[in-house]
Order: sequence, then C-alpha cells, then structure tokens
Amino acid sequence: MQKCPVFISRLIGFTLIALMHSAGAVEIGVRPDRNPVKLNESFQLVFSATQSPDGEPDFTPLKQGFEILNQSQSSNVSLINGNYSKSVSWTLTVLAKTQGNLVIPGISFGQDSSQPYPITVLPVSNAASQVKEDIVLEVSAEPENPYVQAQVIYTVTVLHRIDFAQASLSEPAVDEAIIEKLGDDRHFMTARNGVQYRVTERKYAVFPQKSGPLLLPALKMTAEIYTSRSRGFFGRQGTQSKRIRSKSIQLNVRRKPTGFTGKYWFPAASVSVQQSWSETPPSVELGEPLTHTLTIRAQGAPVNQLPEIEAIKVDASQSGNLQTYPDQPVLQEEKRYDGVFSLRQQKTALIPSQGGKYQIEAIEIPWWNTRTDKMEIARIPAINILAKSPTKSQVNTVENEAQVERKPSTLDSAAIDKTPSSTETSTYWQWLCAFLGMGWIATLIYMGFSSKKASPEPINSIQIESERKRVRKIKLACKQHDPQQTKDALLEWGRVRWPESPPFHLAGLAERCSGGLKSQINHLSNILYSTGSEDWSGSDCWVAFQGFIAKKNQSVKPADSNLEPLFRS
Repeated sequence: MQKCPVFISRLIGFTLIALMHSAGAVEIGVRPDRNPVKLNESFQLVFSATQSPDGEPDFTPLKQGFEILNQSQSSNVSLINGNYSKSVSWTLTVLAKTQGNLVIPGISFGQDSSQPYPITVLPVSNAASQVKEDIVLEVSAEPENPYVQAQVIYTVTVLHRIDFAQASLSEPAVDEAIIEKLGDDRHFMTARNGVQYRVTERKYAVFPQKSGPLLLPALKMTAEIYTSRSRGFFGRQGTQSKRIRSKSIQLNVRRKPTGFTGKYWFPAASVSVQQSWSETPPSVELGEPLTHTLTIRAQGAPVNQLPEIEAIKVDASQSGNLQTYPDQPVLQEEKRYDGVFSLRQQKTALIPSQGGKYQIEAIEIPWWNTRTDKMEIARIPAINILAKSPTKSQVNTVENEAQVERKPSTLDSAAIDKTPSSTETSTYWQWLCAFLGMGWIATLIYMGFSSKKASPEPINSIQIESERKRVRKIKLACKQHDPQQTKDALLEWGRVRWPESPPFHLAGLAERCSGGLKSQINHLSNILYSTGSEDWSGSDCWVAFQGFIAKKNQSVKPADSNLEPLFRS
C-alpha cells in the first residue's frame, strides 16, 4: 500500500522535469520595426514567443548601447476549431547611443534567451542637424537613377515639435509615372540638433514610364498652428496658418539595358516562379484532366507588369495527343510599406488522348534584377507526365454496365408479345409521320417570322461604341507620333477587345494580333524601352491597325448587315 504514493511522486517528478525541459526549448524572436535607423531616432524592438518563457526579461544588457524610452507587454490566446495557441510579446521604444553597425544583445528570460540581432545606425546629416524649424517637410527617393518601369521608393517625412490643429499635405503626381501609396503612415520620435521632434513618415512607389529626366515636384503642406492668443467669448485658443514646402527631386531614368535579351522588359527587385500539380508525381488516366498551376511572385513590380504566362508546351512529336485548357489567371497585388508585391497564377487543365509519357518543356521567365543590376532567369525545369490507360477491372466494369443497359427486361418482353400486326403498325406510323412533319414545317415558319422581328442585343452596340472610342484615341496618338500615348491607347483597346483575358503590356497585345500590326507593336515596344534615340512615326502603325481591323470585321460581319462600319479612317 505504500508503493502507490511513491509511484505517484515519481510520476509527478518526471512530469515536472519534462515541463522544465519543454520550457527551456521556448524560442524568443526579436525584430526592429525598421532597419537601418538614424542616430537619435527612436524605433521599436519587439520580443515575441509562442509560449510563456521561463522568467521575466532582463533588459539590462540592452542599456549599454541603447536608451529605453518606453516598455509594454501584451499576450494573446486563441482557440480556433479546437486548436489552442498563445503568443506573448514585449515592445520597447529605444534610441541608439552611437552610430555604426550595432548588435542588439541576447536578452535572458529566466533560462530562455533571445538571439543577438544586428542593426545599422546611420549618422545624422549636417543639413538635418541644422534644422531648428517648428515644422519640417523632407522628401527622398531611392534610387535616383532607376530603369524605366522600375520601382522607386519615394519617402515623405514630416517633423514637428509643436502641436497643430489640423494639416493637409499634397500628394505626389507626375504624368510620366505611376505612383502608388505604400502601407500606413509610421510615427516615431527623433532628435535634431538637440531638439526632440515627432515624426510622421509616408512612403510611395513610383514607376517611371518614360526614360530621361523625370522631375518629382515639391510637395506642399498647410498647417493650422495654435497661437498664444485667445479668441471669442469662450476664450478658445486661436490658430494661424503656416505653409511648408519640400524640395523637388529629379530622377535620371535609364532606358532598358542592352544586356537584357528577354522578349519583354521586366524589372523587379526579386522574382520567383513555382509550379504544382493536382497529382504528385504528375500522372493521369486517359480522358481525365490533370491540373497544372504556375505561380509568379515579384517584389518591386505592379501586377499589370507581370508577364503573361505562355501556354504549356509539349514535345512536338506528342503535342497532338495532349490537349491544354488554360483557366483565367488570378492576379493579386499588395502595397506594403517596403514596396509593391504582386502575384500572377495560371491554372491549366491537361487531357491526354493516348497513354504514355509526355515531356512538358521548361518554362523560363527572363527579368532584370534591379538590386544586382543584371539579367536573371526564373526557370521551371522540364518534367514528364504519365498518362495511364484504364485498368482491366475498370474496363470490365464499364462493359458489364453496358450489357445490363442493352438487356431487355421482363416487362419489355411481355410488351413485345402484345405488339399489333405488321399491317396495323405500318398504317399507324404513316399517320404519325405525317402529323409530325406538318408540325415541324409550322415550327420552321414561325421561327423564321420571329427572327425577322428580333432586335439586336443592346450589349453588342455598347461594346461596339466602347471600341470606337478607343480606336479614335489610337488614331489621334498615331497622328501626333506620340509612342507613349499610342501604347496606352492600344492597351485600352485590347482590354475592350478581349475583356475576358485582357493584355497588360505590349508583348501580350502583340501575341493577340497578326501581320503588320504585330510587327508595328513590337517595333513600338523597342522604341519605348530600347537604348536608342530613334524617332517614331505613327503613320505605319495606324495603317497596320486599320488593316488588322478590316480583316477581322470582314470575317465576322454578316452579308446583309445594315450597320455602319465599326471603324473609319
């Protein structure tokens, strides 16, 4: 009877040891809200863990290189579909005491500890150290010599050491660039020349659409500043307006480099391409579909600049035995604080008509790495898929089901025995055929009469008028010999012409066209993105466009149509 308590005590001891071992394995992560930071500029450090650590944190080692301004702790517990999860975090607002490449030391949480984390502290520029204004508006652009259509991070910083009732800030706008706001504004503290400032930082992504000098004009801010004087019967504090102006920035936009040999110009900070199959390894039975999914992810490129994924190519000797059916692409774009992230996903169904192995050719996407300033290729290697014939048991099952369908039932046999004589049957069918024939003739007469009264569908006229407007823009841009306006007008026309899968760049539009128009679109793309300085004439492009439209309309226009021509020169 005394052994039972001993056993229980040992079990409790083992359990405690296991719990202590589990607690010692808690991982504690650390991350700053930005890196690098500037000297005398506050930033946040977040220590987080998915379990409760062994003890309370000891931030004493952090005080050697950083000044702790504020500290808070938060925890979160959730129970979703029976899955329990917990997270705990400590957020510190700190200032670096020195500049240079520093290290956030490992922090002890009892027996647990975080890993050291490197961080760069930049010096304060001489111009910034001389700031003594109550409100300062600063702007910067990185890089200042981008490639055409490449991303530029444009940063707007508002520093103020006084309170104001309200303020309005103008937005950056340039005709030759696409500008997108990135994420939410950030707020922190900084010091300039011994004076503490509150900071609001806002970022934009700028995509130049034309090479050469590009001026980002100065921004304007209007703030209502509180004054010491009071106004009105209730002694309400008065305000006065103050206007602040930033500097302007000129970008030197470079043309597409000669070292880029891809089919279409695609600059980005990073690109990845992945594929997946509905069956792994890819195999399929005859007559059944096999789904292939290809996903392109890019950082520093908008979604409408991602290349259209070409159709899956099969070895030429087997191409006729494998049918491909692409689905509509999925497009996603996310504007984060550090840039634009985009995704394009293409699903394709493959259905083989004969058994055996099929080789899917490699997929290559050339792109220009704006970080390393060189051309790279995102590649999916070639792969074989196996098409299998149905097994013998499956064939026998199908044949048995067919035989059951062909075998007459007992009721059918009884009905056959009671059928009338051949003479009665012949007379009966003659009268039935005559009746059905008269009904069929009457139906044809009615349908022909109704079709003459039917009016054309209104949606067709709406689409025709929308396409006419785009053609007028193309004609005007070509007559003005403006390659950029012609490009925009052609893409607008392409989105109306092919609304289900619209082209997003000239290379994709050229693939939809043929003959002289395809050549003119490729020539226009070279003019816009090449390194040369060749003048462009829109006359040939307009003639080729008219020829393409006339040929298309001739192939689809009814002979007795009374509509006026869709396009006129």
